[in-house]
Amino acid sequence: MALGGNREQEGQVSRTSGQKSRDEHGPISASAADVFLSYDAIVDRLEDAARQLPGASVLHREGLAILEVRPASASNVNDGRPVVWLQGGVHACEWIGPAVVLRLMDELIRNSGLRGRATWYLLPVVDADGYRRTWAGERFLRTTEHGENPNLNFPYRWGDAPRLLRRLLGGRLRGWMGPHPASAGCVKSLVSELKTLTNLQLFLDFHGFGRLWLYPWCHSRAPSPHHAEHTAASATAVAAANRLAGRPGYRAQAAAFTEVPMGGSCLDFVYGELGCVHSYAVELPPSLPRGGVSGATLLGALRGDPKRWWREGQAPSADVGVEAGNEMAAAVSALVDHLFGGAPPAIT
Repeated sequence: MALGGNREQEGQVSRTSGQKSRDEHGPISASAADVFLSYDAIVDRLEDAARQLPGASVLHREGLAILEVRPASASNVNDGRPVVWLQGGVHACEWIGPAVVLRLMDELIRNSGLRGRATWYLLPVVDADGYRRTWAGERFLRTTEHGENPNLNFPYRWGDAPRLLRRLLGGRLRGWMGPHPASAGCVKSLVSELKTLTNLQLFLDFHGFGRLWLYPWCHSRAPSPHHAEHTAASATAVAAANRLAGRPGYRAQAAAFTEVPMGGSCLDFVYGELGCVHSYAVELPPSLPRGGVSGATLLGALRGDPKRWWREGQAPSADVGVEAGNEMAAAVSALVDHLFGGAPPAIT
């Protein structure tokens, strides 16, 4: 989930695939041009949504473009509704994350019942500068302009890493962590914005890839103080996504078991520092290759390209992006029911 930096360049990105988009329940045949959008096109989509939804606006905060969706009659008054934060694009190369956040935005536009259950914040792209660079030729860029891995740079247990990993990676690992917590501009901006929220009760951070629903901790394999709540909520979300997919593709686990325990993750910052119990990271489709990361890397090395599996996973088809968006719409709806229940509070 968190480890690693990558500045590999794969040439200019193709914007189209010659296929057609689909409606929510029709057969999948999506166009890359409709699913995976440039940064300017993403911001345009946010602005369009703000015009469609009463009580919505786009907040521009130090490089972040965030869609805020409040109940129309609530204005800026804290009416007791929970706050939900949805984000993608922490790693610039993970285009499926922004695509899923935009799909969830469309779900809020369509589904007024879900929209009224909370105050929503949608941030499709955290690392906007990096994301722009992936559209300018550096397709598989994973780090910021200064080399930080944003998901190792948050100010919670920053710098924590297994001793063996420190010995093996040395200066590369220190570069990915950054010179100090929140040294990356996008991380600093995000931390500042998240700290302004009151009543944050659900935080979802979308990544690619692996079909994993991850809960705290990321820095430690010890169970979190809210382990029972995390496993119950995760099971609800995973069941909803798998039910829609028609297969048991997603599974849930503590984030530290995905690779190795690492500090500085956004997941742990929101849970451990901000106190939002339901803080999750979702590794979207496709699934990890059979044999896992080590097996795929070894097989790739034998074939002369140890990272081919990773590049393929970071460049899913538009159809996979649509499927993931629909699966996450089902998961979020089920999770909101599980966590918040009942009807939204009345506005007086």
